[in-house]
This record gives sequence, C-alpha cells and structure tokens, in this order.
Amino acid sequence: MPTDLLSLVELDGFSTVRKSTSRGGQYNGPCPWCQGTDRFRVQPHYGPYGFFARSQCGRSGSAVDYLMQKRGLSKQAALAEVGWIPKDGSIPSFLIPASACEQRPRWNDPPQPWQDAAIDFARQCQRLLWSQQGTLALDYLRGRGLCDKVIKGAMLGYHPSVAYGPAHLWGRAVKLPQGIVIPWFIEGLLWRVTIRDETVAQGSGRYIQIAGGSNGLYLADSLRLKRSAVVLVEGEFDALSLAQECGDLVAVVAAGTTQGSHTPRWVSMLASPPWVLVAFDAEEQGDRAATWWMERLENAERLRPIWKDANQMLQDGADLRAWVASALFPFATGPQTPRTGSGPATYPARTSPHNPPLSSPDAGEQVEETNLVPPGRETAERLSYPHGMLAWMAPPPVTACPDCHTHNWQPYWGKWATRSWGCGTCHPEIATSLGRDYDEHETEVQP
Repeated sequence: MPTDLLSLVELDGFSTVRKSTSRGGQYNGPCPWCQGTDRFRVQPHYGPYGFFARSQCGRSGSAVDYLMQKRGLSKQAALAEVGWIPKDGSIPSFLIPASACEQRPRWNDPPQPWQDAAIDFARQCQRLLWSQQGTLALDYLRGRGLCDKVIKGAMLGYHPSVAYGPAHLWGRAVKLPQGIVIPWFIEGLLWRVTIRDETVAQGSGRYIQIAGGSNGLYLADSLRLKRSAVVLVEGEFDALSLAQECGDLVAVVAAGTTQGSHTPRWVSMLASPPWVLVAFDAEEQGDRAATWWMERLENAERLRPIWKDANQMLQDGADLRAWVASALFPFATGPQTPRTGSGPATYPARTSPHNPPLSSPDAGEQVEETNLVPPGRETAERLSYPHGMLAWMAPPPVTACPDCHTHNWQPYWGKWATRSWGCGTCHPEIATSLGRDYDEHETEVQP
C-alpha cells in the first residue's frame, strides 16, 4: 500500500490545498522548513512513497526523504515507517561496510615524536591556565558554564602567545596559536590538539588544530561506559557541557567539525551503541552534517538543539539534562524549564553572542566570574568520565611508601598521559603540578 505523504505533512501541522491533477493530484501549501507561502508541492500518488518539492529552498524527495529531513529519522527508521520491503521479500537489513567492522580499522594515531611534544605542550598549558597568567582564560571557561572539575578532567589549558614548535621536537614545524588548548586523548594516546584562538571573535578561524594530529573522536573513551545512548555533537565545548550535565545518562562524543570523524574507525564505534542522538548545531550546515551520519548509522536520530548548540543552551541557563531526557524518555518527562528562569515550559531568550572573543590579559578587561553549575550537581558520577578520555585509573599501590611508611598515595600524570601513583607526603608537588585538588585515596596509615 503506497505511503500517504500528504497525511504525514498534515500530521506535522501543515495545511495544503489541491491545485492540479498532475501526477494523480498536486497539493500546495507553506513550506515546513522555510515557511514560504504556496511554494511547497506534494504529489502523494506519485511513485510508491509520493513526492514533494520546494523550489525556494531546494528540498525534494519521497516520503523517506521527508521523514529523514523533517522528523530526523535515520534511513532505516524512515524505510521502516513507509513499510519498505526488499524486492526478494526478505526481512530488511542494513549492513555496516566491512571496512568499518575491522578489528583495527585503517587509520593511525599521530607519530610518536608529535605525541611526545604535544603532551608536554598540553601539560604546560594546563599549568598556565591555573596560574595567575591564565586567570582571564579560566574565567572565560567558567563563563561558558563549565565547572572546575570538568575543566581539570578535560585537561584544558591556556597558551598565552603565538609560538612555533620546532621540527626536531614535533617531527615538523608547527604553529601554536594563542588561546584555550583542548587536547584529544583516546585510549591514553594524544590524537589531536585544538586551540580556541582568542584573537578571533567569530568565523571559521576560531578553532585551529595543531598540524600533525589525526582525525579522531573527542571523548571517545566515554563509549566504554555502555550508556543506553550516545550524543554526538560538533564542538568540544558542547561535548563537555553535556558530559557535565548528564554524563550519568548518556555518553557524549564530538566530531570537532561538521566533516570530522568520517573514517571507518569512528563510524564503526558509533555503529555499536543502541542509540546515537546527533545533536549538531541548529543551522543548515549542522542539519546537512547530521544527515551524513543518519544515512550511515541505522541507530542514529537527529536531536536538534533548541539554541544554536548545546554549550549556548548551558550558558543561557537551559536545562540540558531535561532536554536530553526528553529525547530518551519522550513520554516520561514533564515540560522543560530553565534552571534559573521564571516562565513555565519556556527557555530564556538568548542575549549573549555566540563564542565571544577571549579577553586579552593585557587589555585590562574583566570577565564576570560565574559558574552556572550549582555545587549540588557536581556529583562524582557525572564528573567521572571526562577523566576517562585520558586513561583508566590504576589502583593505588598496596604497600606503604618505603620512605615515609604511609599510604598517602596521590595520582599524577605519567609521560604517556597515563595516571600513576606517588606518595603525596614525600612528593607534595605531585598534587600541585597540574593545578588539581586531589583528595582521593589520601588516607595516612601508620606503619
């Protein structure tokens, strides 16, 4: 039985009027996307799934395309909705390409000299972020809604001036811009370093990758937690915002750009979880990028941000946890309300610009020191897996320190971005070298 495309359109709240008998009848009405008047054409009886076209915004296709573009369904879900059956009458199956199922897909991490230099650079920048020199940069991150534990767990740093890395250290000459440093650790290896250039206010030049890194998936280690769903976002700050607010509900990963992570290794990793919510930016480019993933992942659906992106929602006080929960449990959650707003079932109007430029330490400008995350939300469970992108915590030594005979073990970063243990009594610099407030497993025991 042919799918009634006209009923799908009207069910979404768009009225149409019969205009001609072309191809069994043509109906015109306002466009479901750009709201143009009488430019949206539907021919419900053409072909097995009908046909629609919009001359102004250029969208067209069958009921399958409508369900994917308008309702955000994956290709598999859209075909199931229209009742598609293979010509041989078999049960439909959507196979992942063989290259994506390889045990070790053909994509390599960066060369070892680059990783060694990048790790040293990232650690130095993290120390600077928590020093007096990085005060304004730290205020900027807090102003974006990130709490201190997430900033530390993600090993974010600050590079105060433009510099150039020599080829004999990095394996190639690299430019090191000025701004916020965001390292990408995957399984204990450093795959990529992104820098939010503080000299650029807007546009494509805000985020720069240090040359020599590899195509990765930010926070990829969070997939090991086996959450019921994965949220795929575009930017690193979006991923950290969601990990901070609802990391106990979902795993969160970021592609870095709209074209990022388009390799078999990362496609195969995202094909394994039961559900992937593609929450790329709420704009045309983000919609197109989300469609790329939905066409390749049978478990993917669109989760369009209410604001431009997830981090902007966090900055403006929107409840990211309720937003994600409404997608996971559509019939169990109540109306979403802003954490600090007053109107029921509404979000506050966005007033701040997207990604404002960082204030220069020499400009004398003050950034309002705010942290939008109430202290009660900083639970250990929600803040645990940003640390997982670096390495899994090894247990502390069982034996006492041979020098002071206590068990005052504290974690610190090893050379290969692994977490090791050292005696905090004999080596207090371990706890302070990275600006962390370590208080875990610090129980002093008499010999």
